[in-house]
Amino acid sequence: MWHCAKYGTYTVMDLRTNRIIDIQSNEVGNSQRMEKEGLQLEQRGLRVQKIVTDRLPAVMKFLRDSRPGVVRKFDVWHITNGVAKKMDSLAKLKSCREVGAWKKSIVNHLYWCSESSSTGSEIVAKWKSVANNMQNIHEHDREFPKCLQQPLVGDQARKWLKPTACEQLSGVILAPKLLRDLENLSGDYQSSSSFVIRFVPKSVEFSYVGMFSSAIIALDKFLITTGSHALQ
Repeated sequence: MWHCAKYGTYTVMDLRTNRIIDIQSNEVGNSQRMEKEGLQLEQRGLRVQKIVTDRLPAVMKFLRDSRPGVVRKFDVWHITNGVAKKMDSLAKLKSCREVGAWKKSIVNHLYWCSESSSTGSEIVAKWKSVANNMQNIHEHDREFPKCLQQPLVGDQARKWLKPTACEQLSGVILAPKLLRDLENLSGDYQSSSSFVIRFVPKSVEFSYVGMFSSAIIALDKFLITTGSHALQ
């Protein structure tokens, strides 16, 4: 799902085939209701086994109460974006400026955790290792004993974090709620949404027809680019 300031547009993608199977645009009272509204509008006969969304409380409550049999996973982009924003805030502090140099590596590490793991506990174990990495510690726990990468050299090398910055960043990385959510992290990336946002940026206010038409064109190009069938 993506939105401008006035409208929300929803797509349903089959993650096994990378095909868009439905697109619709709806108006609701406020932005907090957009995702939940999209979940309520199911096509007749569509059997949903797993759904990947962000972590909005209204969405989680709706799925828990109304769709208890559906496996719920969290989209990796939303979680990495949240971690990145918290790192940006830390990097503005005088005692934590070196945190900014680690942002790209830590975000990439989270994507790697989601793509390379087969269980939620494995994701968490790999993710927690980054709290050691930034202190030049590369041996961890039983589920993820040690780092797999070679030592960083040259331009790849970064300064190890000082105690204050390390403590602050560890608070973000090891936050209990984040670790709980990572156990339900999906390895499926919202590739269609990231593609469409190039054509329909959230910062631009479109008319209803303009937004919906641009979204259809963007999704059609996405399907052609990925080798899927164009929208009918």
